[in-house]
Amino acid sequence: LIYNHSEHGFALISQRTESLQRMYFQCDPDEDASTWSDDRIWEQLQTGVGANGYTLLEGTDRALARVWRAQHFSYWMTTMLHRLPDAYDFDVRRQIGELSSVVGSRAGSSYLAEAYTGWPATT
Repeated sequence: LIYNHSEHGFALISQRTESLQRMYFQCDPDEDASTWSDDRIWEQLQTGVGANGYTLLEGTDRALARVWRAQHFSYWMTTMLHRLPDAYDFDVRRQIGELSSVVGSRAGSSYLAEAYTGWPATT
């Protein structure tokens, strides 16, 4: 793991396998993520970890597709597990139902495990 705290904000590189990493960086939460180009994202990641002397190898198009799958997985886990202060009973019951579906089936558990550790390189 590489955790970085610098004047550029937080950055995290989480090594999942010898060739697969998840990368995170801090940005303004009010900014529209759809306005960020791939080049801008890489620049922010390089700047964040570069403060400690690291240089990231930039991914291929196939890796980019996995990045967006990983982003969706992170969103899904957050909405399933984080209890929001303004949540209604319906929201909490939906979360519990979704979590039960995931852990209560082989397919759900397999999806969770595969998404958490990284998808195969062929996808």
